[in-house]
Amino acid sequence: MDSPYRSVGSALTHFLTLFEEQRPGVYLTLIIPAFVTRNWWEGLLHNQTAFFLKAALRAKKSRVVTTVRYYL
Repeated sequence: MDSPYRSVGSALTHFLTLFEEQRPGVYLTLIIPAFVTRNWWEGLLHNQTAFFLKAALRAKKSRVVTTVRYYL
C-alpha cells in the first residue's frame, strides 16, 4: 500500500473499506502489535501508532480490533 509520510491509518482504513464493500456481511479481526518498553522514558521514543490505528479502525461494528503487546 502506498502511504505518504508513513501515515498507515488512512491507507489501511481505505483498504479495509474497499475490502468490506466487496464482501458485505464479513466480520474482520485485526491484530495490532503494541510495543511495551522496560522503562517509561523509552516509551516516549516509540510513536503511538497502535493507539491511533485502534481509534481509526473501530469506526465500524463489523471490525474486531485486538492489541497484542510486544515486549522489547
